[in-house]
Amino acid sequence: MAIIEQSSAKSSNKDMGLWSSLRGVPMRLIERPKNFFLRTAIRSIVDLSYTNEINDEIKAEMALGKVPILITNHQQHIDGFVFAVTGKHMKRLVAAIPGAPPFPGFIAPGARSWEEGYQGGHLKVGLEVFREAGEQLGVKVAGVTRGKDGDDYGMDRSQLPTEMLPIARELRRKRGLALLPEGSWKGGRHPYGAGTEEIYGVQPFAVNMAEWVGIVERATGREAFIIVAGINGSYRYVRNGEKEDGKNEEPKITPEGWRALIIGIFGLHIGYRRIQAKLQSVITRGKIEAALGRNWRENGEVFNEYLTEQIELAIPEYARRADRRSVKTPAIELSTAS
Repeated sequence: MAIIEQSSAKSSNKDMGLWSSLRGVPMRLIERPKNFFLRTAIRSIVDLSYTNEINDEIKAEMALGKVPILITNHQQHIDGFVFAVTGKHMKRLVAAIPGAPPFPGFIAPGARSWEEGYQGGHLKVGLEVFREAGEQLGVKVAGVTRGKDGDDYGMDRSQLPTEMLPIARELRRKRGLALLPEGSWKGGRHPYGAGTEEIYGVQPFAVNMAEWVGIVERATGREAFIIVAGINGSYRYVRNGEKEDGKNEEPKITPEGWRALIIGIFGLHIGYRRIQAKLQSVITRGKIEAALGRNWRENGEVFNEYLTEQIELAIPEYARRADRRSVKTPAIELSTAS
């Protein structure tokens, strides 16, 4: 459900054949209850917090017909759950605006290597299982071939301009854009020898957010605004360590992750730690110009830094960038030593 990084071998045809058989008639018969329980689980797992002030700011911008761009930090594959729940929240907010058209949710670029199974058959199946439920809540995924997909898996990036067309089309259909600017879930991983909670923390953005604002505004002909959110805790749901050789562990669901999924389908919040997601701030063009000046688009690094600081206000200190922590964790010491 997001642009992510992983170093796994491409899944076998056998893996995909098994899922293809499940997508036949029997799956169609259970699709509706399956999606109901998955939607319930996603809403149970994500603890989305916000203030009345944030809600009012979002409604004010949406009432003006602006395009929302949702950005968060990235800790694990399932961070797309936060996009889905936030999309559902946005639908309710917009429904309260007199005369406003319904908000269909967000469109989120997702790694093509994930969709096509290069990162592992289990990850591909997971994405397919949750795709429809996520869209019903508030996020739709569109595959794009990242630079990392070309570098790590030899995927052809020549079709990237074509892959961007569905994103532009959905934006013109009044969807918002949801992005994970780090482009990798390294922020939720821990190095070899460190504990699960000793994560690397927020990483530098892999994209120029000033350019993305321009892409959205050119595609829609409307002004964009940014909703900044912070995520913490998703790293506990999927194994997040590194091996002694520096490569990633195979990303299998942890016992806590399974408990969350199983208990969550009943709408319960016991027996697992929920993913904490906080809507931190609404960033308008006026606020950007007041902070960075009218030429803010010309310096992507400064704009990215400005947004990163907003994200870090929404997450605990240990999940922030290494140089923003008062206490140095083993993760920081090991990553520096390596």
